Amino acid sequence: MKYYKTLLITILILFIFNFTIHAVNYGGELKLRFQQLPIELNPIYAANETEQIIIRQIFDSLVELNDKGELTTHLAESWEVEEEGRLFTFKLREEVYFHPYQIAGEPVPLSARRVMAEDWKWSFEYLASPENKSPYAQLFSKVKGYDDYRQGESKEITGIRVLDNYQLQIELTESYAPFIYNLTKTAAAVMPKNAVLNKDNFSIIPIGTGAFKINDFSKAQVNLVKNNNYWKNNYQEEVLPYLEQIQINFPTKNEEKRNYQQYDIYQLNAESYRYFRDNEIHDDYQLQKIPQDIYYFLAYNYSSSKQFNSDSANIRNGIRSNLNKIDFNEVDSSNLMLPISNNDQESYLQKIYKSSQKNEVENYKLENNIKELNLISNDSKNSTLITDLIRSKLQTNKLTVNLKKYNWAEYLNLINDSFKAELFLMTYKYHNKYDFLADNFYSESELNYYSYNNQRVDNLIDYLKLVNSLENSDQAFQIIEEILINDNPFVFILQAAESRLFSDRVAGQDLFTNIYLKDNYELIYLK
Repeated sequence: MKYYKTLLITILILFIFNFTIHAVNYGGELKLRFQQLPIELNPIYAANETEQIIIRQIFDSLVELNDKGELTTHLAESWEVEEEGRLFTFKLREEVYFHPYQIAGEPVPLSARRVMAEDWKWSFEYLASPENKSPYAQLFSKVKGYDDYRQGESKEITGIRVLDNYQLQIELTESYAPFIYNLTKTAAAVMPKNAVLNKDNFSIIPIGTGAFKINDFSKAQVNLVKNNNYWKNNYQEEVLPYLEQIQINFPTKNEEKRNYQQYDIYQLNAESYRYFRDNEIHDDYQLQKIPQDIYYFLAYNYSSSKQFNSDSANIRNGIRSNLNKIDFNEVDSSNLMLPISNNDQESYLQKIYKSSQKNEVENYKLENNIKELNLISNDSKNSTLITDLIRSKLQTNKLTVNLKKYNWAEYLNLINDSFKAELFLMTYKYHNKYDFLADNFYSESELNYYSYNNQRVDNLIDYLKLVNSLENSDQAFQIIEEILINDNPFVFILQAAESRLFSDRVAGQDLFTNIYLKDNYELIYLK
């Protein structure tokens, strides 16, 4: 009897210990402090970073990008691509509801808040309407009937069709399979027609389907509360979100400086970063860099006056080898940039660049092969910081690096023309891997400033416009990646970043290191 009693106690202890390890805490209020004040929370207009973060908590899209930047289902249960990338058919989830709202002072019943295909058609046409003047209307420019709708010749976009309550079809004017990436944007969210048209304040009290719903919006604060009827909970065992509410605060005139301990996550500007870098931080807080989707890259110009002949690849790899030894933290006084080698969550761009570093030529002496390099950039603060550092690392008593800086207008005119400098600095906002390839490596692209020309890459990018299956497109992306690892113009890349103070009570902080998941607050909980 004593043995069985001891065994029972042991099992109970192990069960409780295991439950404690794997359990997450539900409830609580997460307090954030951001630098930018939101002005507009209607997704078809929202622009600044804070607005985008808030909108991602309130609204949902048909499809989304997962933690690796790959397309996956969201409010669409599945989709099919037909007619060589011209026709998209979406099967919608049936248990999705808009947040509670009222019309003429009366609550709209749950049954009337169910999201159906007609809601999607209306939302997309609302976004594209010329009367609304959304900066994101062009997301649907390739859809059949878009031009007629914009010009007032049709009352609808004929290429957006409701097949039944839970099937939506989108037809394009020509084959373009990557169109589906447009549907991951925050502007391409579903909204309830009656709430939008009957609420003068939809821009400050928006209604969506997301994990959180808005409670109030003031100059100093936005409060979000848990959506108790969140659609994901109809399709999975794990109940989301974990948090009961989120309080988002903004700078005020009377705000006390260094008041970070009032918040769980405190976003820093350059001045406050320097203060916290140089002064002691409370033991319960950590200073962290958060990667952004903007990159600074130093690139090689394939049409430069110095072609370097047969040694061109070695010289590019030699430059990479020299520059990748830089400890950028020594000079980045504002903590605004992050060497991409420090980020474990790789974008497609990062994978190509990091793999190409394997081609670096050890102990390659540039000055033994070339005597002069020309480097150009714009004269912004960050670009100046980067190019001054690059010049100091490359220049020797045998190798002269000529650096010229231009204002933005002059610089864009220069790089859009045929320029002769071997190296130049550019910024690029990364959206998805197709746009990255089509923008930078397609020979006819207006953004292909380095005159990169590879017929095989061109053919594969054209193929991606037609392909119907994700499996085939993944294979094409893999082949392009293999080509670019051995032949790409990037010699040095930095990723834009911001700095935040995190309280130790915030669990799931690893999410913030992933550019695809960093705004996914439904997965955050408090210890």
